[in-house]
Amino acid sequence: MSSSITRETGEAIQQQWVDSEFNQTIQAQIFKTIDFLNQFDRDVSTRLSNLDQRIEYLDKRLGYLEYAVRPVN
Repeated sequence: MSSSITRETGEAIQQQWVDSEFNQTIQAQIFKTIDFLNQFDRDVSTRLSNLDQRIEYLDKRLGYLEYAVRPVN
């Protein structure tokens, strides 16, 4: 049994290395995308919560104003 690496084996190892680097690049991009989406979700949730609070305040204020200007019978 020879310990020398054949050309085919060397090419297979080189291709595996290229594939591994490609997979690591794809994985890194997926993680960046996930981080972006998680941050986006947090930002949107915060903004929607603030908007909901404003709408509730305006709804209560509108109810008060409608009550204040209703005709007295």
